[in-house]
Amino acid sequence: MSIIASFFEKIFREKKIRILLRPFMHFFRIFSKFIPKDQNLWAFGSFGAQTFSGNPKYLFLELQERKDIETIWITENKDVLKKLRALGFQVYHSNSLKGILKLLRAKFTFFDYCTQDLNYWFAGGSIKVNLWHGLPLKRIANDDKNDMRNTPNPIKRLILKIFRPWTFEKWDYTIATSEIFVKGLSSGLGIPEDHVIITGYPRNDVLFKKIRGMFIGSSEEIYKRLKELKTSGKKLFAYFPTFRESGENPIDFLDLDQLNRVFKNYGAYLIIKPHPYTPFKPDRNYSNIVFVEQTFDFYPLLLLIDVLITDYSSIYLDFLILNRPVIFYPYDLEEYLSKNRDMYFKYEDFTPGEKARDFPSLIKHIEDHLSGNDPFKEARDRFVTRIYKFRDGEAARRIYEFFKKI
Repeated sequence: MSIIASFFEKIFREKKIRILLRPFMHFFRIFSKFIPKDQNLWAFGSFGAQTFSGNPKYLFLELQERKDIETIWITENKDVLKKLRALGFQVYHSNSLKGILKLLRAKFTFFDYCTQDLNYWFAGGSIKVNLWHGLPLKRIANDDKNDMRNTPNPIKRLILKIFRPWTFEKWDYTIATSEIFVKGLSSGLGIPEDHVIITGYPRNDVLFKKIRGMFIGSSEEIYKRLKELKTSGKKLFAYFPTFRESGENPIDFLDLDQLNRVFKNYGAYLIIKPHPYTPFKPDRNYSNIVFVEQTFDFYPLLLLIDVLITDYSSIYLDFLILNRPVIFYPYDLEEYLSKNRDMYFKYEDFTPGEKARDFPSLIKHIEDHLSGNDPFKEARDRFVTRIYKFRDGEAARRIYEFFKKI
């Protein structure tokens, strides 16, 4: 049996072989739908089975205390596998025989894009819960004109259905933080409105309490360094830009030398996290700018940040649960809306903070906040109540209680 399992795993762990086998793998997807499911077996994965991050990460961690369900993490990342096992969590390689056999029996699958975050071919027949990876300011999935599933080319659609069938996958449930997002999530993800459950996002639970394992995919060392700066009275700013379909990297539109001088003059620091699809490596070190990896899970560190700078990334909506200032840097707003992503809401009405349309304006707003000015506090107070029904760190509990009743 061990020889057969070893041979099986060797084949399925070879990416090139898996791609060649995809036309034949549809049989396994159909087969998986007929496997009896275990109501109390819940499987999790994230970001193409490559990371331990987002809503799936924090829901998985918080459910470890629930003894009436079995929770497993499915990943293709050997580093994630090693770290989770070191903490005693149940984790399996996505293409291992044990992982596949477990996934075949899981009643619930939780992910932040599609079941390919675990292993699409063996997740058929499960109740698929798309926890998603951002609050829908920008149009998503079905509503995104640039999403590959919306291609008008019938040949391309056929190829996608054969080689990337998860692109057209149908999901059963998703979650939201407020009624205001229900229509967008329902339309974008193709899920009935009454299956959009208002629970809050598990990734925001870490802003209210410490969670065992929260630094996996993050860095406790960077956290300690930033906490020491914060404790010593230093102000911490963070810049999180979003992805452009053009491939442009928004960090290229910053004058890092000038930014470093400004933060150094005020004795403050700027943390920059590139988008996962547009990595950036500085050509030298900066005294008051800290770069973190593009796949770095920043949620455990948000509590330390005084002011967030972003453009169209929905992370500002997560940050606003703390009711702290946000500076918006939409230097390419018109181009972004026309060529990249349209939005469910009017940008000006949904962004309670200063808008810097060019770099000199960004510097001015940064210096204003470094001097202690916060002109949008009342606007944020009103806005936060619109986008969050709950602000209590109990999103994971509400999700658990909902799905235990199904």
